[in-house]
Amino acid sequence: MNPQTKIIAVYGSLRKNMGNHGLISHSTLLETTTVSLPYKMISLGGFPGLIKSDQNNEITIELYEVDDATYKRVERLEGYPSFYDKHNFSLKGYEKPIEIYVLNETDKYYSKFGSTEEHISDWTKYKMK
Repeated sequence: MNPQTKIIAVYGSLRKNMGNHGLISHSTLLETTTVSLPYKMISLGGFPGLIKSDQNNEITIELYEVDDATYKRVERLEGYPSFYDKHNFSLKGYEKPIEIYVLNETDKYYSKFGSTEEHISDWTKYKMK
């Protein structure tokens, strides 16, 4: 792994076969996996968001190794730091921290959907219903 790249976890519109995947399609897909994290995935209509949860929930993610230019484009897409914030987690087999985007708690969407939406574990399956 290149020391100048970052590993990001994507769970929504950046995943394969989703609307924004073209932004990272040239990046290296490391794996698709399901992780248990202290977040709940909620729908904001056309895309999902993660919010903090009192319990761990399973979330299907794709891990990508991205270069700096791609990383900056993803930050713009995600509205970092005003709409989404970034949190780190670790996974066995990866030396680098993995970054995942989580809805900023001060954002209006968080307060609107925060405690009422059901958890979605896999966005692509949810969207194919």
